[in-house]
Amino acid sequence: MLVQTELPDGYHYETLADKRTFDYASSRLDEWVDSLPMPCIIDEAQRIPDLPLSVKRVIDKQTGSTPFFILTGSASITRDGLDGQDPLTRRSLRYTLYPLTRREINKNTDTSIIDLLWNGTPNTNYHSETNRATLVRYMTTGGFPSYAMPSMPIAENDLRLSIRTDIDNVLGDTILPGERLDRAIADAILKELLAVPGGILNVKRISDTVHSNPATIERYISIFMRRFLISALPNLRSAPGKQLFTRAKIHPVDTSFSVETIRQSGRDFHNDRVLFGELFESFAVNQIIPEIQWSNIHPDAFYWRETGNKPKEVDLVLLHDDQLIALEMKSNNTVDRKDFAGIAALRDSDKRFHRGYVLYTGDKVQQFTDNIWAVPISALWDSDGFQAAGLDAEHSSVSIPSPLLIQQPSDTDVSAHVNAPTDANLFLSYCHADNDHLSGAILQFVNDIIGEYNYETGNTLGLFVDKTSINWDEDWRQALDRGIGNANIILPIITPRYVRSEACRKELLDFNTRVTEHGPNRILPLILQSIEGMTGISNRDPVWDIAHNRQYLLVGDLRLMSTEDRQKRILEIVKELRNVIEDINTQSQSDDISESVVSKPEENDTPDLLGAWNEIKQLVPQVDVCAQKFAVSFQNISKTLSNHPAPANGNASVYSAWAIQLSERLQPDIDLLNKASENLSKLWNNAYATMSQYVGFIQGLPQGAPRNNQIDSIGATFDGLRTSLSMPPEVTQMLPIIRMIGNFARPLRPLADAINQSFNLIENMGTMTAALQDQLDRIPR
Repeated sequence: MLVQTELPDGYHYETLADKRTFDYASSRLDEWVDSLPMPCIIDEAQRIPDLPLSVKRVIDKQTGSTPFFILTGSASITRDGLDGQDPLTRRSLRYTLYPLTRREINKNTDTSIIDLLWNGTPNTNYHSETNRATLVRYMTTGGFPSYAMPSMPIAENDLRLSIRTDIDNVLGDTILPGERLDRAIADAILKELLAVPGGILNVKRISDTVHSNPATIERYISIFMRRFLISALPNLRSAPGKQLFTRAKIHPVDTSFSVETIRQSGRDFHNDRVLFGELFESFAVNQIIPEIQWSNIHPDAFYWRETGNKPKEVDLVLLHDDQLIALEMKSNNTVDRKDFAGIAALRDSDKRFHRGYVLYTGDKVQQFTDNIWAVPISALWDSDGFQAAGLDAEHSSVSIPSPLLIQQPSDTDVSAHVNAPTDANLFLSYCHADNDHLSGAILQFVNDIIGEYNYETGNTLGLFVDKTSINWDEDWRQALDRGIGNANIILPIITPRYVRSEACRKELLDFNTRVTEHGPNRILPLILQSIEGMTGISNRDPVWDIAHNRQYLLVGDLRLMSTEDRQKRILEIVKELRNVIEDINTQSQSDDISESVVSKPEENDTPDLLGAWNEIKQLVPQVDVCAQKFAVSFQNISKTLSNHPAPANGNASVYSAWAIQLSERLQPDIDLLNKASENLSKLWNNAYATMSQYVGFIQGLPQGAPRNNQIDSIGATFDGLRTSLSMPPEVTQMLPIIRMIGNFARPLRPLADAINQSFNLIENMGTMTAALQDQLDRIPR
């Protein structure tokens, strides 16, 4: 059916699944093949073993390179006849129609992931938005279009029934000639294989379990492979050419098969760490292997495992000529050095080693050595997961590089304080470009503050900063969790560049959500440069709000400070820090909840769970309506700009007149946009505070169905919000043009400012919603 719908017009189609066609072709094969119009598709071609020989006879009479025949069916096509050799050798190309990868589903098919793994560069600025719940959904639906891309929404029970029916139909299919198959034995063996995705084949164990001899087990495995139910990876360390299935790794062709088999057995892979890890490995393999055939490299696929009592192992090895790629799958959101042990062992033992990757469930790219990385699994399908070789990633304030690749910032051993008893933990958020411009002065200034605090009190302050004390296998979120019980103070270093940095903004807003989860916490901005009057940043901006409308400390310009002035500022800041820490400790002792840096309800407005939910149900539709009005304003502006393009030729006076006229035409839409932004900002402050409070309520509920229902309900609300906050592509494409216009002509600067402020608002709302979703996803079910 698929070849009928997807191939170009002009192909004649025949199927040997049709009884009359099969009977005629079987009895008069050459005559039937000669009668076919060309080019021709012959479906279920494996039903007649001699068909390739007859096709060969016709092809040998033809000239030209146009495909004359397309034979589709099982893996056994062309494997029989001519004494077991392929009659169409050097006359054909063989392709396998695998389930779709996520990259293909996303239509990100300009480059195969194989080519990117070989020659691309992991993007160190990449940030994954794929959480565990999304991965579970992807693994459950797999890659078959009817499961992963249904034309109509499909209920979970219907999906499960479809998967079971499809497996039963494949097992009951007698379309392969001469193939003996006992349904009961086949079902038992297949379930044993699918229940352990990515497991190393142990024929004896399966034989003992299903009470069948090893030869029968191997014969059925061959059938399952021909019917595209499973795939096998041989061990590269052994002699691959001599292996059949012995000690091969067995993966389901589609993880939906294994998920359904596991569910039928009564096991819960959501909460079983080992089982989830096995499925994760097979899912990753299924994102890579199918793209081999449309890559430029076409490697062979293996796994690698040493011998001995504690053998090192690599889950997937791709080998092409004298180069190999090693991939290890880890279903954790962090990695440490031991996760690279298998890859390192293979690198040290095989000179063909080219690159290595640990695919994990975290959200950032991390580099282990020059040619080994930890990469989020979603980088395999997201368009920004990899970048062209030689293109340096933009330095990001949230990127946490490997300690192997950076230098300590000062003479002060800050990391020594982390493991000592502390009065407070300081979490530093800064723009790396600012620190580089100031020759490391930001980090040195903070180190000196900590040194002065230690001098005055005899106690310690812990400093968590991505270039020093956060270990490579951790990020600031884990460090914040680890600091529970102490006061946690976030120190954002505010400068114009920090406020404009997308990475810094996200980090601060994420901090803002995170600090309300545990213990006494505070955000204490240190202002190095004024951000008053910045183009495109208004007082409605949540980052601006954090920097100005909460407690903050003025530092001043580090470039212009004398030694005496600098020491005075350090003394003043330490005094203020001591007051803040004392205040936090007092609040903690009185069981008062820590201060949030985002606008929150009045103190007497503390609704219960039901009250908060009702308020959310009222506020979210209002936010949705405001967002729609917001988008309409954007589109009106875009239309006006399109209808009044800049003059093709002209002098400064002509361009100035055009800018003035365009500004006048746009002013009503600019006013509407500013009003929509103001209304949306006010609504959002209330909605966010209530949603954040609601997530906190859910955390306090006991584990069980009621809490799970609340998680699902608010999660659906977050999904709807993020959809509402998605700007149309034409709007996002318009933004750079408008920024350029604002710099080009002063009359159009109000337009550029309004657009920048509005766009920042939408982006911040999306970031804050994602942070709430992340907090929700961490609540145990």
